[in-house]
Amino acid sequence: EYAKKNQKAAGGGGGGGGGSSVPPTQNMTFTNLNDGVYEGEAKGFNSSKNIKVKVTVQGGVITDISLIDHGETAGYFGEERARILAQRIIDKKSSDVDIISGATFSSRGFINAVVNAVKQVASSLNVSAKNDDTLTTFDANGKSYIDGALNGSGRKPKILLSNAKIDNDLVIRNTMVEGEVTLNNVKVDGALIIQGGGDNSVKLINSKINNIVVDKQRGDRVNVEMDADTVVRGKVIVKTPAQIKTAGETKITTLELSPALVSQSSEENYKTKIDAKVQTLDIQSLNANIVIEATSKIDKLKLPSAFGQYEKNKPEYTNNNFKIEIKDANSITSSENTNTTSRILYGDYNVDQVNYPQVAPFIHPPFYNMRVRVVVDSDNKIIEVANNNTGIEGVGTGPAWSKHQKYWNRMIAGNLFAKFVGKNLDQVKNMDMRTGGVDTVAGATANSIAVKEAVINAFEGRAGRGFLNDTQTLKAQQIENPLGTTAISFTNTLPADFDIRLHSVSHGIYNAKTKIQGANLSQDGTTLNIPSNLKAGHYYVNIVDANKKHRSPDFEGGLAEDGHYPYFIIKSNASLGYDSVAKKLTVSDGDLANVYENVQHIIIKDKSKIGKGVEIDTIGHHGTIGTAATEIFDENTGAIKPNAKIGRAKTAVFENGTTYVIEVKVLGYGIINFEYTANETNKILEGDANVDQGNYPLVDPFIHPPFFNARVRVEITPEGKIVSVKDNKTGELGLAPGATKEFWTNKNKSYWDALVNAKFFDKFTGKTLDEVKQMKVNKGEIDVVTGATANSKAVKQAVINAIEKRAGKKFLSADETLKVTSSPILLSTATTTTDVMLTNTLPSDFKLKLSGVVAGVYNSATGTVLEASLNDEGTRLTIPTNLQAGHYYINIIDESEKYRSPDFETRGGIHYPYFVIKNEATLSYDNVAKKISVSDGNLENVFNNIHEINVKDISKIGSTVPGRGGMVVYSGISIEPVGHHGNVDENAKTFFNADGSINTAYKYKSKGKVVFEFESGKSYIIELEVWGFEEKLKFEFSI
Repeated sequence: EYAKKNQKAAGGGGGGGGGSSVPPTQNMTFTNLNDGVYEGEAKGFNSSKNIKVKVTVQGGVITDISLIDHGETAGYFGEERARILAQRIIDKKSSDVDIISGATFSSRGFINAVVNAVKQVASSLNVSAKNDDTLTTFDANGKSYIDGALNGSGRKPKILLSNAKIDNDLVIRNTMVEGEVTLNNVKVDGALIIQGGGDNSVKLINSKINNIVVDKQRGDRVNVEMDADTVVRGKVIVKTPAQIKTAGETKITTLELSPALVSQSSEENYKTKIDAKVQTLDIQSLNANIVIEATSKIDKLKLPSAFGQYEKNKPEYTNNNFKIEIKDANSITSSENTNTTSRILYGDYNVDQVNYPQVAPFIHPPFYNMRVRVVVDSDNKIIEVANNNTGIEGVGTGPAWSKHQKYWNRMIAGNLFAKFVGKNLDQVKNMDMRTGGVDTVAGATANSIAVKEAVINAFEGRAGRGFLNDTQTLKAQQIENPLGTTAISFTNTLPADFDIRLHSVSHGIYNAKTKIQGANLSQDGTTLNIPSNLKAGHYYVNIVDANKKHRSPDFEGGLAEDGHYPYFIIKSNASLGYDSVAKKLTVSDGDLANVYENVQHIIIKDKSKIGKGVEIDTIGHHGTIGTAATEIFDENTGAIKPNAKIGRAKTAVFENGTTYVIEVKVLGYGIINFEYTANETNKILEGDANVDQGNYPLVDPFIHPPFFNARVRVEITPEGKIVSVKDNKTGELGLAPGATKEFWTNKNKSYWDALVNAKFFDKFTGKTLDEVKQMKVNKGEIDVVTGATANSKAVKQAVINAIEKRAGKKFLSADETLKVTSSPILLSTATTTTDVMLTNTLPSDFKLKLSGVVAGVYNSATGTVLEASLNDEGTRLTIPTNLQAGHYYINIIDESEKYRSPDFETRGGIHYPYFVIKNEATLSYDNVAKKISVSDGNLENVFNNIHEINVKDISKIGSTVPGRGGMVVYSGISIEPVGHHGNVDENAKTFFNADGSINTAYKYKSKGKVVFEFESGKSYIIELEVWGFEEKLKFEFSI
C-alpha cells in the first residue's frame, strides 16, 4: 500500500494517507554554504512524524548527510535508501536529484529536510569588486539565486543585476567601496544589506525587496534610490549615514534610523538625508545628524522621548550629539515621542587571543580586536549590537583584513549580534560561546567569544587590550642554557604599565601541551626561576597583563628566534645521529620522544636538483600547529617513513629511488644533515628529445610535419642499470602544437615503426647512463636502425634526458623567430660591413647563439659565410660587404637547450630566420640557344638560389585534371630544389645543365613514379623564380 501511494504520487495520480500532502521538492544549489553542522526536518509519507537529518558543511559544500529519525514504513525507506539519496545530493551539490523509485513522498521529505537544514545559513548573493571602473552586467534571466558572487571592478565599480530572484540576502559588500550597483527587476526574499557604495551607489528599478539594511563601515555615506515601480515590503533600517530617496508614489512603510546610527562629524558627508515618501520615520538614534528634505512626505515621525514634543513649525531639534533639520514643516503629517531613551556604549576585545596561550588554527595576521557599538535602554537592556569599524580600526600590523573576511562573514550570517538583543550585563556574561555552545556561531567561535567580551567591556567601561609592537616583550639574555639551570634572566621591554603575571611555562614546541610546575617570575619580569630537572628543549614563557591594558606577546613571526613571544632553551648533552643502514634518526640518550617535541623544522631537498626543497614547519609562523615530526619519522624507532605524506592534500614527500639531502633542526639539540634514498626499488623515468633537429641545421629528407619529439619511459635499477625502455605515446603526446594524428600516421609513423620493429629499444637493456652515451647511432653505425637514423638518435637522447631528469627542447610557435625588421631584400651597394636589423620574437629565456650564416637555398656547410656575427639581443646581424646576391639562412640555437631552433616548416609563412641580397644582374632566356643566362656570367650562383620552377604544358592550360579531392584546374608542376620542410630534392638540381640549357631528359617524380617528362612536339611555359631577382623569368620552351 505504501509503494502504491508513492507510485501514484510519482505519476500525478494522487496517493492516499499522510503522503498526499507532502510539498514538492524545494530547489536549491548547495554551494558557498557556511561551514558547520546543521539539522533539519520535513514531512515525508508518514504525516505524524517528520524525517529528520543532520547535515555537515565543510569548505562551503555538503560533505555528509545522516538520517537522524523518521517514521517511514520499514522496507520502503530507511538508512540504506537515505544513504543513496544523500550521496546523490552530495555529488550533484543540488536538491535536484533523482528520487528513490517507489518512495516518492519519502524521497521528497528527505530532500526537503536537507534544504531546511541549510537554507537559513546559505551564503547570501554577494556583490563585490575587482580592479577597474567599467560597467559589469549580470542578467539572471529569472534564475533563483541562492548563493554566488557578482564581481565588479575597481574603487568605483559599476554593476547592473537584472531579472534575478534571490531567495536569501543580497549583500553589497564593503569591497564595493564607492561603487555603483543597479538592481533592475530583482526580487529579494531576504534583506538587501548595503555595506558598500557611494553617492550614486544603489539604484532600485522595478524591484521588490523584503527589507533593506544600510550598514557601511568604510568610506563615504551610501545613497539608496528607489524608482516609482519599486516596492519595499518591510523596513529600511539605517545604521550608518545615508541618503534615502524615493520616486513617484513609492512609499517606505517604516524607515528606521537605528540607535547604532552615529554622525561622527558635522560635515555634509556624515549627515543622513531623507528625500522620500515614508509612512513611519522611526528615529531611534541619539547621535545622528539628520536632514528631512522639503520634498519628503512623512506620515508619522517618531522621535526619542528625550527631545520633548514635536512642534509643527519647529525647523530644528538638537540635543548633545543629535540634530534633526526639517526643511518644510508641511512634509510631516503627525508625530509622537514614544521611542525609549537609549545610550551608546563602545567596547573591544582581542579575537586571536581569546584562548591564549593556545592559538586557533584559523587565526591569521593581521591579528585584530573585535570592536562593537552597544545601544542600551534606560533599564540597561541591549537594544542593538553593531560593528564599530572592526575591519578598519581594530586591525593590527600585517596583511589585509581580507584574511578574516571568511570568518567574519560566517559570524554575520549566523546573526550573532541579534542574540544579544534584550539581554542585560549578567545575561550576556552567561551566554555560552564555547565551541558547540548554544549561543556561538559554528565555524566562528573565536569571533563569537570576542563579541561577547567586547560587549561586556562596553558595559563595564573597560578598554580592550592594546597591541604591542615588535620590540615589546621579554627576551632571555641567554637563549641557550645548560641542563640544571635554575634561573633565566630576561630583558623587559614591555610598556611600563604592563603588569606582568606569569600564566604558564610550557615545554616543547606545542604551547600549553606540557606545562611545568614550580616556575615563578619576578614582578619586574627580569628573573624566571625554574626547577633544576627540566628536560632539554624549547620553553614558552606565557605572560599576561593583570591590568588588562595590553595583549600578551604573540606567536607572529615564527618559532624561537623568529618569534615575538618570550622563550628560552635548555641545551641537551645528547647527540643527534643518523643510521644510514637502518635509515633512522637517533639520539644518544635514547629519548626520541623529547626530540620530536622540539623539532623546529625539517628541510628535504632532492640531491639532483638545485634550489629550495620541501620545508616542513612543525609550528607555523602564527603559532599554529604544522606537520609533526612523526609524520616523517617513526614515533618509536626514528626510521624514516618512505611513504610519508603531508598537508591537506596528503602529498607524497619522497619519490622512490630518489636521493634526498635532509636537514633536521631540533631546539636544544642543534642541526643534523644526512642523505636518504627513498625506497630503493626500480624507478620509472620519462624523457623526450627532438627527432627532426638531431642534425640541425641539416634536415633529413624523410622528416615531414608534424615535427615531433620521441618520448620514452625508462625503468632503471637503484644501481643505475636500465631494465627496459618503452615508447611513451610518442604518436599522441610528442606531436607539435596543432599537428594531427592523421599526418603522423601518413608521414612519420613508418619510420617510428621501423625503429620499434627492429627492437631498437631492447638495445638499452642492461646499460648504464655512460654506456648509453657511448652508443653508436650515426648513419651506418652499429647501433642505428637503417632507414631510421634520426629516430635512433632521438630515442638515445630521450633516454639520456630521462635519466638525467632533463626536459627535451620545447616547440616554438610559428611567430617565435628572428625576422628582418623592414624588408627581406637588401641592396648590395654597401661599402662597409652591413648590419641586418632583426626583430626578435623568441621567448625571453631563449639563449641565442649564432650557429652560422649560409648562402643559397641548400643549408650546407659549403655555403657558410665567414665573419658574420649576431648581437646578444638578436636584433643586429653583421655581415661582410662582399657577399653574393641571393638567399641566406640565419641558423641559431638555444644554448640553454630549452627550445628547438626555428625550423623550415612554413605553416603559413617562413619560420626560420633569413635575409636576401638583391641581384643587380639581368636574368634572361635565349630562344635560339634555348638556355638561360645571367649578365654577370655567374650561373652557379643562380642555380644555388632557385626558389621554384613551374612548368606548364600549353596544351593543357585551362583544362581540369585529377587532383586532391577531385578534379582541379591544371596548374602544371612545381619543382622546389628545397621543399617547404627544408628537405632537398636532389632531382631538381638536374632540371638545368651547367651551361643554362634545359635538360630535356628531366623527369619529375612523385612517390617514386614519373609524373612528368618533356615530350617532343609539345610546347611548355616555364616560370623560374630565383632568390635575389625581383621578377620571375617566364619563357616558352619546346623540343
